[in-house]
Amino acid sequence: SGEALEKVPLMESAVPLLSADLLRSTSRKFLNSVAVYIVSREWQDLLSVYIFNMHPMPHCSAATMQLMGWTFAPLVVTPECTRHAAARAQFLYALALLMVVSVALRPILDASWRLTGRVCAKFVGWGCADAIVQLMREQELDSP
Repeated sequence: SGEALEKVPLMESAVPLLSADLLRSTSRKFLNSVAVYIVSREWQDLLSVYIFNMHPMPHCSAATMQLMGWTFAPLVVTPECTRHAAARAQFLYALALLMVVSVALRPILDASWRLTGRVCAKFVGWGCADAIVQLMREQELDSP
């Protein structure tokens, strides 16, 4: 039994020490994840808000403002607010995104799948998440 104890590796060798390389690698992974998050959400907003009108434009307002019975025109002209698209339309949009990413963009993504693929995957995920949120809004309005 004395020989078996001698062959057990020391615990201190099993615990990795924080080295400069490990810190750099962790920082790089974190910054890549942040970049993927930001770029995928920006592209999702660009397409869903400005091109397909699935959501209201940011900083929109009513054409006129009423205050104590008086009607005022806004000082700054902003786009008029629109409604969110129906959940069904948003699910179809997310399905179309999935098809475009998986079929049409596949040859492009094969060459640079690591970063671009992660952006596209999150991009499709944002579309699905927006549709689920809209479905929950619609169900909340329908329930008593």
